[in-house]
Amino acid sequence: MPVITDCRVGASSRSIDEGYTDFKKSSSGSSRLSYIDLSKGIGIFFVVLVHALHGSDTGTQQWSAYAQSVILAFVMPLFFMISGALQGKKLRSQSFCDRLYLKKLITAILVPFYALSLVFAGLNVVFLGRGQGPDIWQMLRGILIEQSNPALVPSGVLWYLFVLFVLSITSYVAFKLMRATGLYVLLCAGILLHVLYPSIFSEINYFAFRRIAQYSLFYFLTLALP
Repeated sequence: MPVITDCRVGASSRSIDEGYTDFKKSSSGSSRLSYIDLSKGIGIFFVVLVHALHGSDTGTQQWSAYAQSVILAFVMPLFFMISGALQGKKLRSQSFCDRLYLKKLITAILVPFYALSLVFAGLNVVFLGRGQGPDIWQMLRGILIEQSNPALVPSGVLWYLFVLFVLSITSYVAFKLMRATGLYVLLCAGILLHVLYPSIFSEINYFAFRRIAQYSLFYFLTLALP
């Protein structure tokens, strides 16, 4: 049975730095690994580029659509690989604090997902005309049940936060139960889900399952690395 460790006040500042935030260089202790920052920067650049291409004029629509599909084919896997690598380091940290980690996970990922979803739902109700998008009840269904259904959710990008929360909790439980073995079990599950995604899981939007099946492999791949 997994044990949730208690966090003493005297060690709280170190637990915050090492147990949840981005892991540090072993030689420095104060600066994050440069390749993680570089990867994040590359990913953010291409996300901005995708949005810029999405708003390009009609004369380049065909080229723009092709460029967007190429960029999205690697930028989302990149973000999940970065998140998986950071999660693996957090779980293996000797100063890892269960209670602090779970609290931070909820306040930094799950709460923003629901808060931003409700904000976008309100904006859609105010600014979109009747029949131009899902109604309020459909959007609530998307927020609470079908987080990866583009026809229901008020924003098409917030599913990433929900999926990240699910993968983080799943990997936390697996690591607490089976340590490193649990991470390798998740990697095998990620491979299976990814292989079956096109034929079986691509239309299952309940609790963002289709996105989990699509991207969990990349998260679990770097998570399992020592």
